[in-house]
Amino acid sequence: TSLSVIINMNLTIAVCTSSAVTILYTMIGQMISVAYTDIAQLILITFGLVLCVPFVLTNSEVGDICQYKNQWLGSVDARMSGQWIDLLIAMAYFQRVLSVRSGRQAQVLSMVGAVSVLVLVTPSLLIGAAAVSASKDNSTLSISFSIPGLGAISAAVMSSMDSAILGSNSMFAHNIYRQLFRKQAPDQELIWIQRLSIFVIGAIATVISIFVPVIYGLFILAADVVFVIVLPQLTCAVFFKFTNSYGAIFGFTAGLLLRLGAGEITLNFPEFIHYPGFDVRDGQLFPFRTFAMVVSFLTICIVSVVTNFVFKSGYAAETCDRLGCLGKYRCKYALAARNNLENDLLASSINTQHSDLSQNTEL
Repeated sequence: TSLSVIINMNLTIAVCTSSAVTILYTMIGQMISVAYTDIAQLILITFGLVLCVPFVLTNSEVGDICQYKNQWLGSVDARMSGQWIDLLIAMAYFQRVLSVRSGRQAQVLSMVGAVSVLVLVTPSLLIGAAAVSASKDNSTLSISFSIPGLGAISAAVMSSMDSAILGSNSMFAHNIYRQLFRKQAPDQELIWIQRLSIFVIGAIATVISIFVPVIYGLFILAADVVFVIVLPQLTCAVFFKFTNSYGAIFGFTAGLLLRLGAGEITLNFPEFIHYPGFDVRDGQLFPFRTFAMVVSFLTICIVSVVTNFVFKSGYAAETCDRLGCLGKYRCKYALAARNNLENDLLASSINTQHSDLSQNTEL
């Protein structure tokens, strides 16, 4: 869309070109290409933003930004505080932190990331302030200056797209294909399955980008699904070992219904749940994302505790355990019984040896 707006390129051609480049290098190198291109894209983003600022502020058509501060200094309605808090908590920061190898790396990542965001957001603010004070009627667009800007914007978009595609196809290859269809699939087969799924998922994303008028709404909805559904599931899988598949299914359903019930204004998706403070004009003012996430998390824990008790206590037959959760406890109890048996045999052997030694001493 940036290419279509700035250089008047056809929207379909711009989307297909960007998607083709992203899909191609993601299919070829997968994780390695994504990692190295992200480094190059970050350098290009930084270079483009920093390079644009001096030319923007010194342009003859740009006035004094301080004289127009009343136009670019906004205000936050107190009634919207719930939404702002909700969006602040719903950031995808946890994905980056949980993907590193150690707590020390997570700390370093957090500090460096915070400083980098502060540095990179400054040029964006200055460019936005200059745009407000600029005379748009007399301004001309120089292709020599717009190329670095287009590169920075395209790099930012492709950096997000390749990570999303790679994450989706990895989950499909390892969690669906390998678990349901080919449990003994070799690594080379999984690599080709990942490449095929990259192409399919990328093609679907391209079609959606062309035919859906508001891409921003899809981005918000996808981020909400990650926060409301993935975060509770991931937290329980990593830190709460008592949770099981039954809790995961109920938690998934509860979180999805609560999030979809809030609707999405940008996609003209109507709401069917009116949270506290709902307004017909402004929509949902309640922090429904955080609420749905907490409910999903509690549902996973409660349902897991109940089903574990039912299966462990014998109130439900083993044939009712369709998801195989009882097998986990059966293996755990069998291992404990085996350890107890080994301890009993060891104690019996020691006692026998001690008895034989005592008899020999008496003789």
